[in-house]
This record gives sequence, C-alpha cells and structure tokens, in this order.
Amino acid sequence: MRRIVFVVAAAAALGACTPEPPAASSATAPQPAAASQADVPAQYAAFAGHWRGSWDGAYPAELVVERIAPDGQLTLSYKFGQDAPVRIRSRIENNGFAWGTTGRFTFTLRPDGRLAGERVTPSGQLNLITMSRRS
Repeated sequence: MRRIVFVVAAAAALGACTPEPPAASSATAPQPAAASQADVPAQYAAFAGHWRGSWDGAYPAELVVERIAPDGQLTLSYKFGQDAPVRIRSRIENNGFAWGTTGRFTFTLRPDGRLAGERVTPSGQLNLITMSRRS
C-alpha cells in the first residue's frame, strides 16, 4: 500500500512540473553535463552528472543533470523506478535545487559529494533519498 501511495504522489508531483518536449529521439538516454564547462562556476559544476539512489532505501530513482548555465539554471531528467524520465528545469540556489508544486522535491549537495533529497507531499509526508554520482 505504501508503494502505491508513493507512486501516486510522485506522479502527481511530477505532473505539476512543466516538462520540456521530448528530445528528437526518445531512444537516446539523457546525457550528463560536463563538470568542466569553462563558463560554469565550480559551485554549480559540482552538480553535473548522473545520480542514483533509492527513496526511503526502497524505491529507485535517477537524476541526470543535462545542462548547467553560468547563472545556475539547470535542465535535468528525473526518473522514478521504471517510469519514463521527465525533463525538468530548475535553478541552483543555496547549494541545492528544487521543483514541484503539488509535491516538492528538494536536493542539496552534501560535503561528501552526494546529493541529499527530500520529497514532501501536499499532505506533509516526507520521503528521503541520498544519491551517488554514477558519471
């Protein structure tokens, strides 16, 4: 029952995002931004890459930071379980980024180089994730 509630809540939160149109080829996996982009400050470049983890230690998710602009604007793809990735735009502020209106996703870069995430549903349910960089 908890998995059903989590999946429904995650779908509702992602539904509130304004996803970008799909790329020309849906068969192409999202590609991570290069961490060494010359025009991107180091504090923003630290978010580049392909990240993986499991919500509450049980529900797998992936996040690919595809593009980082010099002002901290970023484009990322978020994938929950076996669902198709959803492209999201956000902005890096205070060592993290967030998105969502009916459910709020927030990610912060930890001192150990991993991403700490939390998701809060409209009813106040909190889910946690720690993501490690895969590339």
